[in-house]
Amino acid sequence: MPVTDHLLKKNINELTLVNVGFISKPHGFNGDLTFAINYGDAEGYEKVKFFFIELEGKPVPFFVEEIKIHRSDLVAKLEDVNTEADAKKLTGKKIYLEESDATMSPHDEINWNSLLGYSVIEKKFGSLGELNGIEEYPQQIIAHCIVKGKEVLFPLNEDFILKIDAKKKELYLNLPEGLLDVYLE
Repeated sequence: MPVTDHLLKKNINELTLVNVGFISKPHGFNGDLTFAINYGDAEGYEKVKFFFIELEGKPVPFFVEEIKIHRSDLVAKLEDVNTEADAKKLTGKKIYLEESDATMSPHDEINWNSLLGYSVIEKKFGSLGELNGIEEYPQQIIAHCIVKGKEVLFPLNEDFILKIDAKKKELYLNLPEGLLDVYLE
């Protein structure tokens, strides 16, 4: 797998990567891949030069030969992925970009499931631990954390979110007064 000059200048451990989705399926018979993007819109990634694909738990850079939008999906031809069999081996793998290449603006709709595993920090309470579950209901999104051995449920909406730090995988909240007391007292 070729690596661009940019990557040669940096140690892979120094990169700040953001999970932007996963490879959903092969596209055709020439090794093209369909990406399921869950961080921003597919159109925001048309000029990306390389993606990182998680292989054996580590991000591996793949140079992009061509990217196109097919319907609303991102379809990419990656270097060294030349057959349908090559593409099938990558199906289901997570894809990452350097944080500077990930195109999520504050006006984009948040994909709540992309926050799973983030550390949750509430303004007054402090650390709530890891965000380990999200349920989507018609009227609201409910998040789950285990705090002091108890499951705590709270609504996730933009009114309560102070900051999302993708680099540190931290979610900062200001929850309504007394909400946590219901679970923890």
